[in-house]
Amino acid sequence: RALAGLPSFPGREPLKAAALGVAWGVAAWVVSTVLIGIVAVVLQQLGMEPEPQAAERAIEMLNPVLVVLAIVVFAPIAEEVFFRGVVFNAWLREGGRRFAFIGSALLFAVIHVSLLSLIPIFALGLMLAWIYDRTGTLLAPIAMHATVNGISVALALLVRFDVVRLPV
Repeated sequence: RALAGLPSFPGREPLKAAALGVAWGVAAWVVSTVLIGIVAVVLQQLGMEPEPQAAERAIEMLNPVLVVLAIVVFAPIAEEVFFRGVVFNAWLREGGRRFAFIGSALLFAVIHVSLLSLIPIFALGLMLAWIYDRTGTLLAPIAMHATVNGISVALALLVRFDVVRLPV
Protein backbone atom coordinates (compact mmCIF):
# COMPACT_ATOMS: atom_id res chain seq x y z
CA ARG A 1 0.00 0.00 0.00
CA ALA A 2 3.03 2.31 -0.06
CA LEU A 3 2.01 3.75 -3.43
CA ALA A 4 -1.61 4.36 -2.46
CA GLY A 5 -1.13 8.07 -1.77
CA LEU A 6 1.28 8.74 -4.63
CA PRO A 7 0.20 11.73 -6.72
CA SER A 8 0.50 11.69 -10.49
CA PHE A 9 4.06 12.11 -11.73
CA PRO A 10 3.78 15.40 -13.64
CA GLY A 11 1.19 16.99 -11.37
CA ARG A 12 -1.21 19.74 -12.47
CA GLU A 13 1.47 22.22 -13.57
CA PRO A 14 4.52 20.30 -14.82
CA LEU A 15 6.42 23.30 -16.22
CA LYS A 16 6.00 25.25 -13.00
CA ALA A 17 7.06 22.20 -10.94
CA ALA A 18 10.17 21.66 -13.09
CA ALA A 19 11.10 25.37 -12.94
CA LEU A 20 10.67 25.42 -9.16
CA GLY A 21 12.81 22.29 -8.91
CA VAL A 22 15.62 23.84 -10.95
CA ALA A 23 15.50 27.14 -9.02
CA TRP A 24 15.48 25.43 -5.64
CA GLY A 25 18.16 23.03 -6.91
CA VAL A 26 20.58 25.92 -7.44
CA ALA A 27 19.87 27.18 -3.91
CA ALA A 28 20.18 23.65 -2.49
CA TRP A 29 23.53 23.17 -4.24
CA VAL A 30 24.87 26.36 -2.63
CA VAL A 31 23.62 25.31 0.83
CA SER A 32 25.00 21.77 0.41
CA THR A 33 28.38 23.08 -0.76
CA VAL A 34 28.67 25.42 2.23
CA LEU A 35 27.70 22.59 4.60
CA ILE A 36 30.25 20.24 3.03
CA GLY A 37 32.92 22.90 3.54
CA ILE A 38 31.99 23.31 7.20
CA VAL A 39 31.91 19.54 7.80
CA ALA A 40 35.28 19.12 6.03
CA VAL A 41 36.87 21.75 8.29
CA VAL A 42 35.40 20.10 11.41
CA LEU A 43 36.60 16.65 10.32
CA GLN A 44 40.10 18.01 9.63
CA GLN A 45 40.14 19.66 13.08
CA LEU A 46 39.31 16.22 14.52
CA GLY A 47 42.21 14.70 12.58
CA MET A 48 40.02 12.89 10.06
CA GLU A 49 40.57 13.20 6.33
CA PRO A 50 37.36 12.92 4.29
CA GLU A 51 37.29 10.01 1.85
CA PRO A 52 36.14 10.62 -1.74
CA GLN A 53 32.60 9.38 -2.38
CA ALA A 54 31.78 6.70 -4.96
CA ALA A 55 30.34 9.36 -7.28
CA GLU A 56 33.55 11.40 -7.06
CA ARG A 57 35.64 8.34 -7.91
CA ALA A 58 33.31 7.52 -10.83
CA ILE A 59 33.57 11.06 -12.21
CA GLU A 60 37.37 10.82 -12.10
CA MET A 61 37.60 7.73 -14.29
CA LEU A 62 34.40 6.85 -16.16
CA ASN A 63 33.18 8.06 -19.54
CA PRO A 64 31.59 11.51 -18.99
CA VAL A 65 28.42 10.54 -20.90
CA LEU A 66 27.94 7.55 -18.61
CA VAL A 67 28.57 9.75 -15.55
CA VAL A 68 25.98 12.31 -16.64
CA LEU A 69 23.38 9.65 -17.44
CA ALA A 70 23.93 7.80 -14.16
CA ILE A 71 24.32 10.71 -11.74
CA VAL A 72 22.29 13.50 -13.34
CA VAL A 73 19.47 11.58 -15.05
CA PHE A 74 18.86 8.11 -13.62
CA ALA A 75 19.85 8.59 -9.96
CA PRO A 76 17.51 11.56 -9.34
CA ILE A 77 14.57 9.74 -10.94
CA ALA A 78 15.14 6.46 -9.10
CA GLU A 79 15.96 8.07 -5.75
CA GLU A 80 13.04 10.51 -5.80
CA VAL A 81 10.54 7.84 -6.80
CA PHE A 82 11.78 5.75 -3.87
CA PHE A 83 12.53 8.33 -1.15
CA ARG A 84 9.74 10.84 -1.80
CA GLY A 85 7.26 8.71 -3.75
CA VAL A 86 7.36 5.59 -1.60
CA VAL A 87 9.15 6.26 1.71
CA PHE A 88 7.87 9.79 2.36
CA ASN A 89 4.27 8.86 1.48
CA ALA A 90 4.30 5.65 3.50
CA TRP A 91 5.84 7.33 6.55
CA LEU A 92 3.53 10.32 6.23
CA ARG A 93 0.55 7.98 6.35
CA GLU A 94 1.96 5.75 9.11
CA GLY A 95 3.96 8.14 11.31
CA GLY A 96 2.91 11.68 10.48
CA ARG A 97 4.46 14.70 8.86
CA ARG A 98 7.55 15.14 11.07
CA PHE A 99 8.42 11.44 10.86
CA ALA A 100 8.05 11.49 7.05
CA PHE A 101 10.30 14.53 6.63
CA ILE A 102 13.03 13.51 9.08
CA GLY A 103 12.88 9.78 8.38
CA SER A 104 13.01 10.03 4.59
CA ALA A 105 15.81 12.63 4.73
CA LEU A 106 17.82 10.57 7.22
CA LEU A 107 17.45 7.38 5.18
CA PHE A 108 18.42 9.35 2.05
CA ALA A 109 21.58 10.61 3.79
CA VAL A 110 22.57 7.24 5.25
CA ILE A 111 22.38 5.36 1.94
CA HIS A 112 24.88 7.78 0.43
CA VAL A 113 27.46 6.33 2.86
CA SER A 114 29.66 9.36 3.44
CA LEU A 115 30.66 10.91 6.74
CA LEU A 116 31.58 14.14 4.94
CA SER A 117 28.20 14.40 3.21
CA LEU A 118 25.90 13.02 5.91
CA ILE A 119 24.73 16.44 7.17
CA PRO A 120 24.61 18.14 3.74
CA ILE A 121 22.70 15.24 2.18
CA PHE A 122 20.33 15.12 5.16
CA ALA A 123 19.65 18.85 4.62
CA LEU A 124 19.16 18.20 0.90
CA GLY A 125 16.76 15.36 1.75
CA LEU A 126 14.72 17.75 3.90
CA MET A 127 14.61 20.29 1.05
CA LEU A 128 13.60 17.60 -1.46
CA ALA A 129 10.81 16.42 0.87
CA TRP A 130 9.68 20.02 1.34
CA ILE A 131 9.41 20.75 -2.38
CA TYR A 132 7.67 17.42 -2.96
CA ASP A 133 5.19 18.13 -0.17
CA ARG A 134 4.65 21.69 -1.38
CA THR A 135 4.10 20.87 -5.07
CA GLY A 136 2.46 17.45 -4.75
CA THR A 137 4.45 16.12 -7.70
CA LEU A 138 7.63 14.09 -8.05
CA LEU A 139 8.71 16.23 -10.98
CA ALA A 140 9.83 19.11 -8.71
CA PRO A 141 12.18 17.07 -6.47
CA ILE A 142 13.49 15.17 -9.50
CA ALA A 143 14.34 18.48 -11.23
CA MET A 144 15.84 19.82 -7.99
CA HIS A 145 17.92 16.67 -7.41
CA ALA A 146 19.08 16.60 -11.06
CA THR A 147 20.08 20.27 -10.80
CA VAL A 148 22.15 19.69 -7.64
CA ASN A 149 23.83 16.65 -9.17
CA GLY A 150 24.23 18.38 -12.54
CA ILE A 151 26.07 21.38 -11.12
CA SER A 152 28.36 19.10 -9.09
CA VAL A 153 29.08 16.80 -12.04
CA ALA A 154 29.67 19.72 -14.42
CA LEU A 155 32.20 21.28 -12.05
CA ALA A 156 33.90 17.95 -11.38
CA LEU A 157 34.20 17.21 -15.10
CA LEU A 158 35.57 20.70 -15.78
CA VAL A 159 38.21 20.06 -13.12
CA ARG A 160 38.90 16.52 -14.42
CA PHE A 161 39.60 17.82 -17.91
CA ASP A 162 41.61 20.76 -16.56
CA VAL A 163 39.22 23.39 -17.93
CA VAL A 164 38.98 25.07 -14.53
CA ARG A 165 40.94 24.81 -11.32
CA LEU A 166 39.22 25.04 -7.98
CA PRO A 167 40.99 26.16 -4.81
CA VAL A 168 40.01 22.95 -2.98
